This record gives sequence, structure tokens and C-alpha cells, in this order.
Amino acid sequence: MEPDEVTKARGEVIETFINLETLINAIISQYYFKKVRQDFFFELLYNQSFNFGLRISILEKIIPEIDRNKLEKLRKLNAIRNYFAHCGPEVLPSKTTDIDKEKGRIPHPSDYQKTIDFDALYREFTATEPEISAYLGEIFVKLRGALLEK
Repeated sequence: MEPDEVTKARGEVIETFINLETLINAIISQYYFKKVRQDFFFELLYNQSFNFGLRISILEKIIPEIDRNKLEKLRKLNAIRNYFAHCGPEVLPSKTTDIDKEKGRIPHPSDYQKTIDFDALYREFTATEPEISAYLGEIFVKLRGALLEK
């Protein structure tokens, strides 16, 4: 994936994941209050310190029959989101003499000798996200929440 394509995909992945987190927040509020309460939603759930791990932990407690396979896919989507959000910029080979001819790479955070394959991560994210969004939407509706349709 070229740098400008990574930038575009980065925005799409992060924006889409924000929507997933918003849906999780709606589920949590719907469970506890039988509606999405604006004060609870924005003052607590929307707070930057209210992290993804805590959201998942709450989901597991309030939805005991949650599909574990889909939960793992949701965790994988979060990991992909984190790669896009936190990995970069490109680095060039250390013996580069002509930076205009050399191609950079973004090292993998767990092994800097490896390169992150953003193209594969993007394909996995876009293939998996619709299934997980639909599943979370089903949970919300089962809790008698109302989703607006496009």
C-alpha cells in the first residue's frame, strides 16, 4: 500500500471503529437504563479514559450469551485499528544515499525487522467489520434499542 493509500485507509479504519465503539456504548446504556441516556453516554462512556478493554469487559458481563467468536473478531478489529492509529511513519533503510529512489517501510511494533502489511490489515478489517457491526446492532435491538436506518 502506498503512503497516500495508507493515510486514506487509516482515516477509514479509525472512523469506522469509532462507530463500533459508539454502538457498544449504546448497548451498555440501553442495558442499564433501557434507553440511551445522553448524560451517561457522553459524560462516562464517551470519555477518552473509558477504553476499549473496559467496554468489552462490560459487554461480556451484561450479555452472558455473547458470541465468543464474534467477540474475538471485535478484538482483532481493535488491534487492526491500533496498528493504523499508532504505527508510522515510514523509515528508510539505514544506508540510503538517495531518499528519492528508496522505498520506506513501517516496522512492526513487536519485531522491527518485519514490516506491517497495511494492505492485508485493511482487507481483513473491511471484510470483518460489517459482520460485527450487524451483530452489535442485533444485540442493541434485542435490548429494545432503536436503530435508525439509512
